[in-house]
Amino acid sequence: QESRGLGDVYKRQESLWMGVPVIVLKTNYPSDKTGWGYCHAVNVGVSLLTAIGYEELVSKSIDEFVDKAVCLANDIPRLESYRKNLRTRMASSYLCNGAEFTKNVEGVYRELFGRWCDKSK
Repeated sequence: QESRGLGDVYKRQESLWMGVPVIVLKTNYPSDKTGWGYCHAVNVGVSLLTAIGYEELVSKSIDEFVDKAVCLANDIPRLESYRKNLRTRMASSYLCNGAEFTKNVEGVYRELFGRWCDKSK
């Protein structure tokens, strides 16, 4: 079952790091048709999978979520491939690139400070 708590964000990230694939149910605010409503924690899972190039693990409906889970559970070679490659994919993505992340955050800080300065004039 898909879960929605903030702690589940960390479980997803740790699972991926350990080579365990996760399937997530994408929610769309405000027009969510799943009955789940918008949930930031779920959509973080979508962002993680997109960042490492595994969008095929993102489902758009509950039926699709179940179908993906059943198919994946019955595809041992695919599970082995995920086990072998997930950590490398994460490590080489921007998710684990501290220098690039810091550079981007510093750029945002400069932009925000510039806006603040412009308003102060």
